[in-house]
Amino acid sequence: MEKEYEVRYFFDYGSGTCLWSDNEKTKLKYGNRINIEKLNISEQLKNSMNELIKEYDNSIDWNTGNAKNNFDTKSFYDKAWNIYLKLCEELVEFNIVNESEGEEKI
Repeated sequence: MEKEYEVRYFFDYGSGTCLWSDNEKTKLKYGNRINIEKLNISEQLKNSMNELIKEYDNSIDWNTGNAKNNFDTKSFYDKAWNIYLKLCEELVEFNIVNESEGEEKI
């Protein structure tokens, strides 16, 4: 069954989101960079997503652009995977493609 909205799930430094429109209908309703606050998902999921976006943004030194040595990549991608699964549960009208780097569970 084809879903109404199509999105890509990945992290991009400084973007403030991890969801991106992937078809015209989604772009028309949400724009290219999807504002998480406008989605019909639980506050708990929104909070988890926002925290993970902040964690990703804090994984680099913004002065040099280099990755910080203390960033736990495995822990980050485990959390990203769990959020992806929760998004799939809550956004049933969305086809969500996981493009998160480092993802080994797909």
